[in-house]
Amino acid sequence: MASIFGQKSELKKADILFNAGKYESALAAYNNYGSIDKKPDLLIKRGICYLKTNQPDPCIKDMIHADKLKSRDNQRFSLIAEALMSKGDYVQAARFFKAYLARIPRNSPAWNHTINQIKKCGFAKNGKYYPQIAFVENLGSKINTKYDEYSPLQSPNNLFRYYFSAAKPGSIGGLLNDEGFVDPVRGKYTADIYYTELVDGNWTSIQSLGENINSPANEIIQGFSDGGKIMYYLRKPIVGPSKLVSDTFSIEKIKGIDSLASITNMPFRPELGDKDLHFFNDSIMLFSAKRDHGFGGYDLYYATRSKGVWSLAVNMGAEVNSSFDEITPYLTKDGRVLYFSSDRNESFGGFDVFSTTFEHYQWQKPQNLGLPINAPGDDFGFQVATDGTMALMASNRLSSFGGFDLYVCYFKDQILDQFNIADIPEFIYAAALPSDELAALLEVSKKQTTQPMVRREIVLRSILFNEDHDLLNPSNVTYLKNLANTIDIYPKTKVIIQSHTTVTGKPESELFFSLKRAETIAEQLVKLGVNRDNIIIQGYGANFPMVQNYDNNRPNRLAQSINKRIDLRLIPEENTPLMIQYNWPVVPDAQIDAQWTTFQENFKDRPLFKIKFAETVQMLKNELTTSDNRVFIEKYANNNNNIYTTGQYTTWDEAYKAKNRLISHDVFNTTIIPYMNGIKMTPAEINAFKSKFPELEKYLQENK
Repeated sequence: MASIFGQKSELKKADILFNAGKYESALAAYNNYGSIDKKPDLLIKRGICYLKTNQPDPCIKDMIHADKLKSRDNQRFSLIAEALMSKGDYVQAARFFKAYLARIPRNSPAWNHTINQIKKCGFAKNGKYYPQIAFVENLGSKINTKYDEYSPLQSPNNLFRYYFSAAKPGSIGGLLNDEGFVDPVRGKYTADIYYTELVDGNWTSIQSLGENINSPANEIIQGFSDGGKIMYYLRKPIVGPSKLVSDTFSIEKIKGIDSLASITNMPFRPELGDKDLHFFNDSIMLFSAKRDHGFGGYDLYYATRSKGVWSLAVNMGAEVNSSFDEITPYLTKDGRVLYFSSDRNESFGGFDVFSTTFEHYQWQKPQNLGLPINAPGDDFGFQVATDGTMALMASNRLSSFGGFDLYVCYFKDQILDQFNIADIPEFIYAAALPSDELAALLEVSKKQTTQPMVRREIVLRSILFNEDHDLLNPSNVTYLKNLANTIDIYPKTKVIIQSHTTVTGKPESELFFSLKRAETIAEQLVKLGVNRDNIIIQGYGANFPMVQNYDNNRPNRLAQSINKRIDLRLIPEENTPLMIQYNWPVVPDAQIDAQWTTFQENFKDRPLFKIKFAETVQMLKNELTTSDNRVFIEKYANNNNNIYTTGQYTTWDEAYKAKNRLISHDVFNTTIIPYMNGIKMTPAEINAFKSKFPELEKYLQENK
């Protein structure tokens, strides 16, 4: 009798948890119930638990078993279809959706939903033929849990820090039920705001923003304004309407002072269900809302501010919005490319990420970003990083730890729209035009024939690291892959790898090991298909620092983090349609080292003369390497020796006098070499430029 009562208690517990949406706990309870394999209704419930916890195969097994037990619940066909869809088996999923369709009332909500799912299967079955624009990775167990993590947002002031919301153990609200009371059984965790940082290519453990920001309600981060000084987030209680809250963003708070303020003078109305607020800048916002006269479901809206007053919300139009839901907008810095998520039929299941570009005075037809950015589950909250190399988003795909996880998308081609910053996007200008004038411009635009763009752009950044093993972390490898893909298009492009480090007290070691680090990057580029003959590696040690090593006679912390890095420069063949931008670390003018300013003179399309004074296989230690802060080492593909060079002279006479000074100090094996754009000039280049630069003619006369 005790076992019977125990089984009934376990089943009652399982049903309570199931009805509360606690599927993982309900699954454990159903599995503890001994007679479940004999009861088709319980198999259906357990199958739902399996499906909700990303276990499609046992879900399908339970549905087949329920069918053998003569289940009359038509839901079993839909559940098999959903499980197959989550695995990416769209052809078979469509078959079971159609079987379910044949068994339910026509034009019912389930009928309409199933029709849409069948259409999604028809779109998604060809998804493997779409170009894959990124590599996608889960951020890992330091950040993601079996609970929900979502709404990632990059810090505007610390580009390696990301904020997000998460509903998980440790939240200030704890487990609250639908009435807002603590309930360990039916309750769900409320969401708090956390942050993580990308340090040397690895994500750090998460940190909560604490009780200054978080509360027993749900806190969902929305955006930053005023140069990152103000953070906005939704405070959504379990019972009652949401409100938008601002905070003068600072981790350090003064006790007893509440800096939070509820925002009421905006067109964004969270009490009406508005969500997904995105600040393009302090005067332009985008968000998702259900409003009268919309296109159906959630639409995307924008609003502008002039003289401190916000305009009414403006629907972004039929080119962007649909009869389905459009949520989580993100607009690139140039205001031309809009990313958002939608559950429209051109998706792989649930919400997918789409993009549309504003061209010819209108938004173009949104395009699904394809696999692997999108998956059969829901993908939303897509946020492109400031440097355009990656994006973060939330997804509940099969590879998640449970619920929604944060994922990083490493782009194969950098999103260059992040580098042309617009104060007012073109689509807002167009919206302000009279309708007849806009119609005329559209008509002219349609008649114009546009030539395909042949110029390609690439943005190069520094590779920062703490330890040598960080050089080839996943983020840096992805960056090098993007670089190699560009060079593959322009194979005669030369790559200069310039390795810098911090002061360790041994200049000869600093020089030598900086060269070795550059070799590591060079070998990775060769593996990725870059011609070894086009790679020049240079080690500068602690010479030519970007940041002053000392600030008011104290070690400069900024120098420790920035001076230890590897820079890559590209020298394309003449007339190559490649635009190169360099995104070096941002350093206050007062802290830039004078040597770095001098170093930049190497890259101004004019010859400079340097003096080669040694060529060795091993590390060289002499008076020059230990005391001359203009020395660097370089290596070429056709020479395994380390070439030691010093100086940087604009005229032949200066270089010649410097060479004689070295000879007077018993440095005899010296050679003056002309450089341009940071690399040694070839004889052909010297002859080609001698008429333009008379100093090269002097060089040729002296070296007959």
